[in-house]
Amino acid sequence: MPRYENSWTSQSMLLGALLVSLTVGCSGLDKDVALRSRGLAHHSHPDVSPEFRAAKKLNSNLRLGYFTVPWIEDATADGEAPHAIRALKSQLVPDRWDEPGCTAFRRDGWLVVFHRDEVLQAIPEWVRLYQRQLEHSHGLANSEVAFLQARRDQIESVLGGPLAPGAHPITAAQVEELQELDDVMTISACRVITLGGQKGSVSVVEERAYLEDYEVTYVDDEQIVDPQIGVLQTGVWVEVTASRTETKGTLDVKLDVKTSELHKIDEVEVEFHGRTLALDLPEVSTRQISAHFVQPRGGHQLVVPEVGDPPLWVLFHCE
Repeated sequence: MPRYENSWTSQSMLLGALLVSLTVGCSGLDKDVALRSRGLAHHSHPDVSPEFRAAKKLNSNLRLGYFTVPWIEDATADGEAPHAIRALKSQLVPDRWDEPGCTAFRRDGWLVVFHRDEVLQAIPEWVRLYQRQLEHSHGLANSEVAFLQARRDQIESVLGGPLAPGAHPITAAQVEELQELDDVMTISACRVITLGGQKGSVSVVEERAYLEDYEVTYVDDEQIVDPQIGVLQTGVWVEVTASRTETKGTLDVKLDVKTSELHKIDEVEVEFHGRTLALDLPEVSTRQISAHFVQPRGGHQLVVPEVGDPPLWVLFHCE
């Protein structure tokens, strides 16, 4: 099964679109919990039923909300709340967080809020404003990286001529034209959120076990042969650094991409301590693509690889 990983250096942020999922109950805990399934059916969210049940005993008007926000820091060692929670409480109805049972906390990457219905309804707009604040004050950048498989003549016909390796600006209309070509395939896509020029990374990895080797143990006159199982990782690894430049509305971007593709696994026989044993021999190809460029927010870049057949093109977009 594929495994999705994401990591950030110096900053911890949530991968994915800043999509807000809101749960509003009608009355009582059961209805609050039941209504989660509608807005959060495709999201993994924490069970906060015990905490919410205790809060409802203090204030029957409370409702439960789950929200996805960009986390720019974790709680500190002395228990200080994350920046997003401090900002929420200071910017949205600051005089109402002292009401019984009202709280906001982080759980498994989610912002969880217990509050009145009208406050929960206001949080999605606050999230959008909070994101804009981070873009201006901390250089928040939301990058999308897509991998295209296409013939070189198809790409060059759309962009109007031969392309040297490296990054090339491409318009939204050209992106749409590329994606409409019959033989052009988007084989993978991912999103990376970076902050303040820090490096953000994401990997979409599939692991497969294979028979890599054998180990012999001697017990008196007997040989015990133990198979050694290796783990083969294939997929894509992406690292992005996006920093604000002195020119308003532009970003300095460093992009590093690595791909690994499994073509086949052959079973071969080898002589091992007087025995004929079978081993798995995987055939894997890897590609490394790097680019450094400056682009306006909202712009697109097509990164042209130096080698590879068929070429693997990288389409980059950043807000």
